[in-house]
Amino acid sequence: MKGEKSMAKRRRQKKLSRLFEDDSTKNRLLSVGLSLFAKHGIADVSLRAIGAQAGSKNTGAAQYHFGDKKVFLAEILARAHDRIWIPAEQRLSDVVFADGSLREVLARGIWPMKMPPYEFDLGGEASVLLLHCAIDQDSDIRALGARCSERHLWTFYRAVKRLLPDLSEEVFGARWRIFITEALIGQTARISNFSLAHGVDDYPTIEEHSRYISALLDFSEYGFRAPVTEVDRIDLTAMLKESSTRA
Repeated sequence: MKGEKSMAKRRRQKKLSRLFEDDSTKNRLLSVGLSLFAKHGIADVSLRAIGAQAGSKNTGAAQYHFGDKKVFLAEILARAHDRIWIPAEQRLSDVVFADGSLREVLARGIWPMKMPPYEFDLGGEASVLLLHCAIDQDSDIRALGARCSERHLWTFYRAVKRLLPDLSEEVFGARWRIFITEALIGQTARISNFSLAHGVDDYPTIEEHSRYISALLDFSEYGFRAPVTEVDRIDLTAMLKESSTRA
């Protein structure tokens, strides 16, 4: 299949780190659960289905080891937090303490949102899972997803704001929301939607993705430094809500 070839090509370019470090029963259940949650959504996947997909003789294995779905989900997100988001925050802090440029801070800040599919064996699935958490109807699940990334995002926000002292809170906030929406959702959502629509697991090659990252950094750096105009004072959130209400 096209998706399998694309994924294989991407994986040949670099040895990927493992999100779950060994093949213990618990880790096998977690890795299968992550894949199924990312593909089908959280609500549509049961712990029993995860156990069956993981090849457990006892299909209740996930419930035995974790108790319920939220505990199971929390464990997956905790691994993503420890393996992706904590190291990312440390690397971002290193750049900040070294008085890095705006572009350097932006590049380090977006790493956990853009690079996991190219660094970890289940990195793409981890990114998609965070999107599922963000839009889930259950507030507990939304909170679990937010907890995974909130510390890094707060460090990132303060680091960028510190480099743009001439922007008012209002203008910086408006530009930050545009930037962080693309950083958190943009490419991951587009790839995920394409994969679901065409039934393939089709990530861009690392070269293609690097060009996208470079363009995103160019656009974002210019956007943050651009002269303030009336456009900055448009309440995009209110406009979207109004548009949604009309629809």
